[in-house]
Amino acid sequence: MTVVGHTALSAGTGQSITLDNAANHFTTLGISRAGDVTLREADALELGTLTVGGALDLTLGGALGDGGSGRLTVQGTTRIVATGQAVTLDNAGHDFVGAVSVTAQDATVFDRNHLALGALTLTGQLHLQA
Repeated sequence: MTVVGHTALSAGTGQSITLDNAANHFTTLGISRAGDVTLREADALELGTLTVGGALDLTLGGALGDGGSGRLTVQGTTRIVATGQAVTLDNAGHDFVGAVSVTAQDATVFDRNHLALGALTLTGQLHLQA
């Protein structure tokens, strides 16, 4: 699936969103409501506001960012795989309730209150703020 503009998704309460084709290409993505979310992206991705009631699982071929204004709320675990790329989630309003796992070159992850870490596989720098 290729979407040139902003992609806005919403599922019913507790309903999952699964877009796991490795050839997917989204420019920006926002999710107003969903249970578990599984997404694969062939290139880089900028996240808008995400409200995920379950787990968030992102696999990317490029960098991941929030543009400084996208706010992520994830009730379950968060797993991000962007091997050799940068992950920059630096909005101080993010709320990751479950553990955050990242595979990337460099990672910046902010959380508004506390940040539980899962597995971290980085070849560069890590910057955390909670």
